[in-house]
Amino acid sequence: MMPEMDGFEVCRALRKNPATMHIPVIFLTAKSGEVDEIVGLELGADDYVQKPISPRLLLTRLKTHIRRTVAPKNDTIAAPEVLTVEGLQINRQNYTVKIDKEELSFPKKVFELLAFLASNRGKVFERDMLLRRIWGESIHVIDRTVDVHISKIREKLGPYASFVETVKGVGYKFRE
Repeated sequence: MMPEMDGFEVCRALRKNPATMHIPVIFLTAKSGEVDEIVGLELGADDYVQKPISPRLLLTRLKTHIRRTVAPKNDTIAAPEVLTVEGLQINRQNYTVKIDKEELSFPKKVFELLAFLASNRGKVFERDMLLRRIWGESIHVIDRTVDVHISKIREKLGPYASFVETVKGVGYKFRE
């Protein structure tokens, strides 16, 4: 019942795109038919909620899906302690970055963002996911915080700035 396209088409498009296929999809609908619910879930929806629903219950369902989607902060990334890409070296153990063997100083969150992206080369991350991963759920920062930190990373990386790529309309990735 949405304008332009229906929820089924939106869900289908999200699940087709590798950059958005991990996003939780919850149908919130006035339709109460079993067939619609089955179709939505088979298309890849994570939940199908029929109106009316209490705002508290809806919020709880949303938090549950987000919690399952985002890796916990203390979940260690299966990556080596020292990441080396051409002349760029990122040492996650001692929080250092070297460019052509010259050590650079990075603020903690800027370093963590760089190390996270470099540890997951080629994978695109949305701003919201990066915020939750680097800053955590309890800290309230805006999504533009990620943009500012990305620009600081690029500025410091100099000749290797192009390693951190913007995926328009989606987020950021570290080039493979």
